[in-house]
Amino acid sequence: GIRDAQESRGLRDVYKRQPDNELTTLLNGLGLEFEVIAEEIDDTAGKFNAALLDATGFENTQDLTQLKTFFARAGKLLNKSAHMVTLGISPSTIDSLNPESIEKAAVMEGLNGFTRSLAKEYGRKAITANVLYCDAINQDVATPLNFLLSNKATYISGQPLYVQAGSQAQPLNLDKPLAGKVALVTGAAQGIGAAIAQTLSRDGAQ
Repeated sequence: GIRDAQESRGLRDVYKRQPDNELTTLLNGLGLEFEVIAEEIDDTAGKFNAALLDATGFENTQDLTQLKTFFARAGKLLNKSAHMVTLGISPSTIDSLNPESIEKAAVMEGLNGFTRSLAKEYGRKAITANVLYCDAINQDVATPLNFLLSNKATYISGQPLYVQAGSQAQPLNLDKPLAGKVALVTGAAQGIGAAIAQTLSRDGAQ
C-alpha cells in the first residue's frame, strides 16, 4: 500500500509550505515517503501514487487558483489508481458571521465543489479525489488521511470527509484496523464471501 515506503514511489506533499511543519511530522509518523513541493514540480521525477495539497491556510478566493495549478501539474505525474487529497479547515468551525472570516469560510466550502469536479475528471484513470476537513492538522487527522491515501479508499471519490477534534481517542493500528473485532460472514466458503472473509482477516478481524 501507499503507506509502505518500500512499495510506494513517493507522495507529493504540500504546496508552498515549509518542510518542518505539523503535516510533515504527521506524514513521517505514517511512514510515508514524500517530497515537499515549494513552487514547481519536477516533471523528470517519475510517477507518484498520491498528490496531497494542504489548503488549510487558504484565506481568499485568489488562493483557489493554487488548486488548479497544483493538481493540473501533479495529475500528469500520477500512476493509475492514485489518490488526490486536499486538506481544508472545517467550514463549521469558521465564524461565517464575522466579516473578516466570511471569505475563508466560502473558500473552504469551495474545496468540496472543486474536489467533485476533480474526481469526475480523473475518474477515467481510476484516480480518486477527496477533501478531508479538520479543525487543525494533528494526530486526529492521521488515521483518515492514511485511509484516503491507501488502496482501501479505491472506491471512495469526490467526497468530503470531516474529522472532529478529539475524535480519535487512541491511535489506530494502521496495519490491523479491525483488531479485536469479530466479524460474521455468511457464505464465506467461496466466491465473494470468501474474499470478504480474507479481507477482514487481513485487517485483523476474527
